[in-house]
Amino acid sequence: MRQYGKAIVLEDDILVSPVFLDYMNDALNRYEREKRVWSISAWSHPIDSTGLGDSYFWCIPHCWGWASWNDRWQYFKRDIAWVEQNFSKADIKAIDLNGALRYYEQFILNKKGKLKTWAIFNYLIAYKHNALTLTPSRSYIYQLGFDGSGVHCGEEGNVYNPPALNTKFPIAYPDEIALSQLAFDRICAFENSLKKPLLVRIKNKLIRIAKKIFAT
Repeated sequence: MRQYGKAIVLEDDILVSPVFLDYMNDALNRYEREKRVWSISAWSHPIDSTGLGDSYFWCIPHCWGWASWNDRWQYFKRDIAWVEQNFSKADIKAIDLNGALRYYEQFILNKKGKLKTWAIFNYLIAYKHNALTLTPSRSYIYQLGFDGSGVHCGEEGNVYNPPALNTKFPIAYPDEIALSQLAFDRICAFENSLKKPLLVRIKNKLIRIAKKIFAT
């Protein structure tokens, strides 16, 4: 980031579309001077894209194939005390999309030392900057880690993968830099649809533990 002013970041379990770099570089150039645009995402929730256009603005910076600029990334810090001092109950409710997700729990697990991740801190910092992330209506990446090999990925996470990679480029961008309420509503509905009763979640967890035990 410091040397080139921007960067495109990929982990080793990401499969990309043939036009992934075209999209990322074009979007980086287009929004370089738009400071409210925190990052460029290559991934999108697998929601109905009708009415969303080719891309939309979303409130959460994702980490499965993403890009940003140094003048945004310079604010990044993995600072437990800063989070505790600067986030109210109302903030936490907004971060969790009014209960559709449990993102703030990732911070709590980091605080307790049960998890060591960076993306939740990037989200919290972006939230404080009232920032947005450009998101394609259909994903340009596929997460391979849901086969059980990913460090923070379980097999059940495969529901987040697209049915097929997006190969459309060039694409149209949103008319204004503003959160897409349509995307927001559909993503919340998607996440709420995935919630399972407690007994089902316990059963699935026990099955995963058993698989690991017998695998060794």
